[in-house]
Amino acid sequence: MLWAAFITGLIGSLHCTGMCGPLMCAMPFNKNSQATELGSLLVYNSGRIISYALLGLFVGSTGALVSMVAGIWFAYLSGILLIVLGLYKLIYGKKNELKMPIFMRQWMGKLLKKRSPFTLPLLGMMNGIIPCGAVYAALAGASVTANPWEGALYMLAFGLATWPAIFSSYYLTGKLVKLLRGYYRPATAIFLCILGTLLIVRAANNTHGTEKKASEVICK
Repeated sequence: MLWAAFITGLIGSLHCTGMCGPLMCAMPFNKNSQATELGSLLVYNSGRIISYALLGLFVGSTGALVSMVAGIWFAYLSGILLIVLGLYKLIYGKKNELKMPIFMRQWMGKLLKKRSPFTLPLLGMMNGIIPCGAVYAALAGASVTANPWEGALYMLAFGLATWPAIFSSYYLTGKLVKLLRGYYRPATAIFLCILGTLLIVRAANNTHGTEKKASEVICK
């Protein structure tokens, strides 16, 4: 399923350029040279990916518990919910955009005033938990792994796949956001539907495989 996480990250990064690109421009990066600026970007985005991995660890653990009760139906339900969310976002996305909660803005404001080695990674980790449809889609996929470590690895792959767009949006913010502004909302909705379909297909294949094994055992 790592390929699904990577593709989700690539497609979802269109959304990241519109949301995270301008946010990064406000970060206290060290701009003494191109090397230090790039290093600051790496530290900041590493913090973001650490948050993704921790969230993947949590939803993977939760998925393991839920799957013990619901079995394969958990994967079906996750896929259906993603498709419904994608269709809802496609139809009503412009009226219901996710926004950063006020308390997160306050925390970021306080961190931005500080200058310490922990400022950038902490700001990156906060970025990783900002409400985002792309992240929610990836977390749904991570939960279906029903394994904490696989869930963390799933979200790690997702996060790394967003790096090309994130770095591009930082260096080309004005032009890139203007170019992609009209596309990232429908793209986000479409990939939610695609990922939901993939989860349902995967669940169906697993169900078929389980039934086949069961029939073989009975025949023996």
